[in-house]
Order: sequence, then structure tokens, then C-alpha cells
Amino acid sequence: MIKDGRRLGAIALVAASLGISASAVLNKWAMGTGLHPVWLNVFRLGLAVLVTLPFFLRKRGAMQALRHAPRQDKLLMLLSGIMLAIHFFTWATALKYADSVIAVTIWSTFSLMCVVGSSLLLSERTPLPALLGIVLAVGGVGICAVGASGSQLLGVVMALCAAVTQAAYTLCGRAVRKRVDMLPYTMAVYSVAFILLLLCGLFLRLPTDGMNAQGIGASLLLALICTLGGHSMQNYALKFYKAPTVSAAILTEVFTGPLLVFFVFGEVPKITSVLGGVVILLGVGWYMRYEWKHAK
Repeated sequence: MIKDGRRLGAIALVAASLGISASAVLNKWAMGTGLHPVWLNVFRLGLAVLVTLPFFLRKRGAMQALRHAPRQDKLLMLLSGIMLAIHFFTWATALKYADSVIAVTIWSTFSLMCVVGSSLLLSERTPLPALLGIVLAVGGVGICAVGASGSQLLGVVMALCAAVTQAAYTLCGRAVRKRVDMLPYTMAVYSVAFILLLLCGLFLRLPTDGMNAQGIGASLLLALICTLGGHSMQNYALKFYKAPTVSAAILTEVFTGPLLVFFVFGEVPKITSVLGGVVILLGVGWYMRYEWKHAK
């Protein structure tokens, strides 16, 4: 049973990587219409909640599992939702003000934060050979950063905030998903993030520019591809794999994200970005190989 679960978890990891890889290009498309990052993610999370809700209500015991979850798990789900809301906002803002290569590169440092946090907070050790894969992947991140210029300070700061909140969100998910099923967890987290961003937009009276068919359509694609196909699959995989393992798989966004931006918007990546992406993929492959052997 556990072996079958880990196989499904591996499939979920692949799906999460593919889903999240479209984040950069869809965020840039939506904000190109003038849509504010907060409203962009209100639409994104609102649809994710609407799609998840029928499955949540039909799942036997899902409501009871959420209602009777230990106080610690409820607090962690609340924290996870807050981190997800901040992550979505800061990530969209980073892509708005910074070059996609440098934004994605800085964001990818969340994998290192997951390794440290998993060890300190969850007492989950990572085998030394697998850590070498992380080092190799981070080296690829460094190669991607070489020569990246033109990004504004705000974009850089927002990308770093996106990395911190991504790591916190992933670690919370790993802690809770050991005990709580995916549907109750994702329903709670998406709802908290949605309500928080909606209240933020209403309270601050943020401009509603870009609320047209194109902007809202891009937001809905973000919900279907990146949130449900990416983040939900990430949350599923967290039941079977440690936070560093999941973060390492998602690190492929450093390569695939700017590549998609190039094909759609013509933003030409530097040769260092291509070389760094290859090194990152090798590092992730190395990490997954040894982590899989260690898990067995």
C-alpha cells in the first residue's frame, strides 16, 4: 500500500513540476492586461476553491476530518494559507518588476530553505549523496544568475519573499499532510488564502484595471494549471515525500519557466540561463535517485 502510494506520489511530483512550470508565463500574461497581483490571485484562488468544493463535500469524512483536526494542525493549516497568499502576491509582483530569469532564480532558493527547515523543524534527515544533488542544483541556480541584469530592487525583494513563503508553505504541508488528507488540507489552505487576499483588495481599494476577459481568463488558467495541477499535486506528494524532495522536483521551474516566457513573449534567455537549467536538471535527477534509494 505504501509502495503504491509512493508511486502515485511520484506521478504527483511530475504533475506538480509541469503545472508550476507555467506559472511565470501565465502571471506575466495576466499582469500584461493591467490586472493587479492581488486581484489576479483572488480570481485564481476563487476558482480553485470552487473546483475543489464539490469533491470536498462528496468525500466521506472530509468535513469531519477538518472539523476534528487537532488544534496544532488547524493552526498549521491557517499558517499555510497565510503563507500561500503572501507567496502568490509576492511571486506575481516579482515577475511584474523583475526579469523572469532573475525572479525565478531567486525564488528557487526556497529549496535550500526547505532542506534546513525540514532538518530543524521536522527532524527529517537527507542522505549526504542526495544533498550533493541539491548543491549541484544550487550551482545551476548560480549559473542562471550570472549576467542577469535590469531587475529592479522591488522585484528582487519580492522574489526573495516568494522563496521564503514557498518554503514555509511547503514545510507546513509536509507537517500536516502526515495526518490530514489532501482534500481537507487544500480546501482549508486555499480558502484562507482566498479570503485574506479578497479582504486585502477590498480594504485597500486596489485598482480594478485589467478585469477583462483576457486578464480573468489568464487567472483561471493559473487556477486550473498551476494551483490545481501544480500546488494540489505538490500537497498530495508531501504525504509520501519529504519537503526537500518535493522542493527539488519543483526546482525545474528555474529552467522551464523562462523557456516558456521566451516562446510566448519572445524574452530571450541568456546562454547562462540555458546552461544553468541543464545543471539544475542534473542536480534534481541526482537528488531524486539517492532520495528514492534512501526511501526504499
